[in-house]
Amino acid sequence: MLTWNEIQHILRTILRWWWVVLLATLLAGGTAFYLSRFETRYYVARTSLMIGNTLTSPLPDQNQLGIGSSLARYYGEIARREPILKPVAEELQLPFAWTFINDRMLTTNVVPNANLLEIYITDSNPERAAAIANAIGAHLIKLSPNSPDKIEAERNAIEQQLKTSDAKIRELKAKIDALTARREQATSASDLTEINDQITQLNASLSQEQDSYRALLNFKNSSVTNSLSFFERALPPTQALPSKRIVAVGIASVAGMLLALAAVYVLERVDTRWRSRRDIEDRFNMSDLGGIPSGPPAGGGSAEYLKRREQAVREAHTNIMLAAANGGARTLLISSPHANPDRTSFSIDLARVFARSGHRVLMVDADLTTPSLTRLMLPDNGGWDDASESERDLWSRLRATGMPNIAMLPSSLDDNGTPALVPSLRWAELVQQLSDAADVVIFDGPSTLASADAALLAPHVDGAVLVVAPSQDSREDVEKARARLTHKPGAHLLGAVTCLPSDQRDWAANGLPKRLTGEQHLALPPVSPDWLERPRGAVVTPPPEELDPGDEAGTPPEAP
Repeated sequence: MLTWNEIQHILRTILRWWWVVLLATLLAGGTAFYLSRFETRYYVARTSLMIGNTLTSPLPDQNQLGIGSSLARYYGEIARREPILKPVAEELQLPFAWTFINDRMLTTNVVPNANLLEIYITDSNPERAAAIANAIGAHLIKLSPNSPDKIEAERNAIEQQLKTSDAKIRELKAKIDALTARREQATSASDLTEINDQITQLNASLSQEQDSYRALLNFKNSSVTNSLSFFERALPPTQALPSKRIVAVGIASVAGMLLALAAVYVLERVDTRWRSRRDIEDRFNMSDLGGIPSGPPAGGGSAEYLKRREQAVREAHTNIMLAAANGGARTLLISSPHANPDRTSFSIDLARVFARSGHRVLMVDADLTTPSLTRLMLPDNGGWDDASESERDLWSRLRATGMPNIAMLPSSLDDNGTPALVPSLRWAELVQQLSDAADVVIFDGPSTLASADAALLAPHVDGAVLVVAPSQDSREDVEKARARLTHKPGAHLLGAVTCLPSDQRDWAANGLPKRLTGEQHLALPPVSPDWLERPRGAVVTPPPEELDPGDEAGTPPEAP
């Protein structure tokens, strides 16, 4: 069953590709609308045949009505056969075979309550549709055993016989009336006897003639069941069938939308890239803390680049403070899916912003797999990998950075430059000790996907910030990084900072110290002892001899 988060992810994906869905829907619907303008319009002609003569019969038989309904279905099937349709095609000289009429044009319908057989012909030519319907009806009538011509001839003969019989009946009645009148005037017995004998003979002839008349009349009025006749002949239709343009456009639009959704699904599965800060919220469900131009910290680069970066870092700092307003931001983890010099560059600039506010800032190179901060700032010094060293020995590893109020705890590198694999203290204890020595502690790293250290450290800091680069980190990498940083209870992922493309390419190739102080690496001195003794909030400035008097940013002098 889909969860609400999964539904939200699907909706965000569709909204992200809304232009593809809209374009495909409009393209499919518009194409269907254009093609429907040239669609062929069809007309339907109808002819109706009556089964039997129940309409003209004074006394129709109920049983014959039921038989007529069955005969109507029978003739409906006969109408589809070759003996009917082939003569129709030949008679009308149709440009197609009789099978085309059966497959595409002919439809029959039985009206059982009226003993009617309806024949429908659908054609693009209304006159031809009516002609075909009437021709099929005519051939069905010829095929029936009681054709109307025979029935009509019989009816005419019966009518003639009825007229003759009626005339004889009238003549006999007139003779009887005349003899009855003579009998009343006769006086002799012989005359009366002769008249009565004549009247008796005439009455017998009248009775016989009346029986013949009634028989002819009953035969005339009797219904004929198995007969066909036209009840309604087809006329050329004047109106075409309703256009299916709206239905076609609707179906095409829905099909285009479904294809677009399928294409979006395939693109989402195949293309693992992400392209902009908007994807941070849409794809990964993280807060967008800002975007910074890729390149060195604010201490190096062109004037235009420095202006853009300064503004971007301040915006990111503000968003971080707002995101961590409830829990504070004294200890921050700056992580990234993979080792990234832009992450280290952002950590340095973020430390500068905190330091300008008078906070004592401690930068910790916590990336024990790829210690970028140590390699950039302190490539020749050791760190804190010796598990046997005491807490005081740990503080002895602190180094000044030449930037006011900022100290650095580098990671360790052995003789071969290989970083340490585990810290000397547990993460919880280390965070507690370092937070007691500074107002703000910024952990640069660890990389989220390189080891489990980032997931282990995240629950012990006030907030974690994920630095991501579209050109380096795939969508899958960012999703895995977010999942790892939020895996343990208590971890607070503030959001993500996006590295944007800039003209500062390969800035980390020669190391950050060379960018800041020329062509030589920095030799950072230890932090003065009063760093650990001053109360939090006190501004700590490196000794004057460690600074270049002409450097307003507090950059240490070049190493000898």
